[in-house]
Amino acid sequence: MTNRNQPLRAAKAFLRQAIRGAVESVDLAARHEQSAAICDRLMSLPEWPGATEVVAYSAMGDEVDLAPLLANALSTGRRIYLPRIVGTEIRFFHFTGNPAELSAHDYGMLEPMPDAPEWSPPSHRRPGSGASGDHGAAESSGATAPGSLTPAALIICPGRAFDPAGRRLGRGKGYYDRFLAAVRPGDGGPGSHGAPGAGLPRSLVIGVCFSFQLVDEVPAGPGDQRVDMVVTDTKLFRRLCT
Repeated sequence: MTNRNQPLRAAKAFLRQAIRGAVESVDLAARHEQSAAICDRLMSLPEWPGATEVVAYSAMGDEVDLAPLLANALSTGRRIYLPRIVGTEIRFFHFTGNPAELSAHDYGMLEPMPDAPEWSPPSHRRPGSGASGDHGAAESSGATAPGSLTPAALIICPGRAFDPAGRRLGRGKGYYDRFLAAVRPGDGGPGSHGAPGAGLPRSLVIGVCFSFQLVDEVPAGPGDQRVDMVVTDTKLFRRLCT
């Protein structure tokens, strides 16, 4: 980290500390209710009925709990992928809903098994291929043509803070920034229409947070990836797709 980046680093650290205090000031019961409201908002999105894949996460104690949404996804035949830290990267593996498939990471989240089928972005797949090279998803009418508003996959990511423009503050390790940059190689903007695989359905990236984690502007640098949409328990902000 160069001296030139020190102000940005300090601003991020200050905001993380402020958000940590805000989260700790809200009791678990209230956060549980807010998580349920966020899941309801997500499942009310026009993109939800057509999404065949849900790339999500297993919540830590201070994050939005997606359990209601994951249960709905399983009951409606969608494929769920959860993150696993592999070296300096975050990768996503299929989860069938069996808790025995998950193991605890040192950071506190539950991870899927490394031998489960791995998710790959629709923009990276060959025409006619499934979600992974190991176990392709069944063909579904939810897959849409290029330019459609309905994505093949919803990527739902946590954050310490978001702003209405889609800027995201993570925990400082850069896992999601590297992942999202790889998912959207062309532009870093909404959707995924860049090469490779420009003719395939895109993924929609949604950031979720409690309303008190929404700030006017998140400090961000050139490598910090934005999300396409921010959903809280009270509000929704959508970036214009390009």
